[in-house]
Amino acid sequence: MFKIDKIENENIYFTNGKNIWILYFKGFDYWGKSPKLSIEDSMKIGNAMREIGYGDSDVDEYREELRDENPNDLYGNN
Repeated sequence: MFKIDKIENENIYFTNGKNIWILYFKGFDYWGKSPKLSIEDSMKIGNAMREIGYGDSDVDEYREELRDENPNDLYGNN
């Protein structure tokens, strides 16, 4: 299970040294390709989405583009 270290500047930083843009994470989550998170970490993402001002329509913009992508190719390193 991945654990969130912090969410900053629209990026999710995990304790394993990986990071990903929050909309890519949510797009992969739609397809069941995101890592499993604790309820607490899932709530952090939801809160960050609201604070940033992103909604379902923003996720939808990237969802289709990510359908055939490998999530591991889009994770950066801290």
